[in-house]
Amino acid sequence: MKALVLAGGEGLRLKSVLGPLPKCLAPVQGRPFVEWQIELLREQGLGEFVLCVGVGARAVTQALGDGSRLKVAIRYSLEDAALGTAGAVRNASRFLDGRFLCVNGDTLAEFSLAEMEARHEALGARVTVLCRRVADATGKGVLAVGESGRVLRFEEKTAEGSPGLINCGYYLMETDALDRVAPGRAVSLETEVFPELLKSGVPLAAHETSGAFVDIGTPDEYLRVKEKGWR
Repeated sequence: MKALVLAGGEGLRLKSVLGPLPKCLAPVQGRPFVEWQIELLREQGLGEFVLCVGVGARAVTQALGDGSRLKVAIRYSLEDAALGTAGAVRNASRFLDGRFLCVNGDTLAEFSLAEMEARHEALGARVTVLCRRVADATGKGVLAVGESGRVLRFEEKTAEGSPGLINCGYYLMETDALDRVAPGRAVSLETEVFPELLKSGVPLAAHETSGAFVDIGTPDEYLRVKEKGWR
């Protein structure tokens, strides 16, 4: 199985603390954030990575190279224009040859890939979403999940202080889940593709983790992680 990391976003919200540095290279405990992502997944047996890069692509490729320093193999899928999460995955489909793990470039989660894949197969899912229960889901996308573990719907940001099952930005996917995404278009997985699959009756599963989770998408969250570490 290959891992695909969505590392092509501009990271506009982090410009005030990172300047021109790509978000995936944000330093955390002396290392680029993406290296922590790769290392955790390598420990679970993933050795082939595809990085979707756009703005700041040269800095990313110079920092990571072919991945040999990290004991993995890295290939790069270049976006000439912003394609959104689904468009970026569709653009990288030439590097994919079966089931793959898609990872947002600004989140880091501890979880069992083997357990996630077992849930995926047990429910016959085309996409399985990693999620985590939190006491305060303010500003996060949350999932409504049935007793069987299938996703019922994706919900937008919750009311301030509300608990919820948040989307961790890790998706175990079958390549045919992207069949409806036209090449070259800017499309979102979370707000377009996944809801459309649900409407069409395509099974999506949720796999819950209780492990450490961080999202460095905002200056406050990034600075907290930079100062205290990610777990």
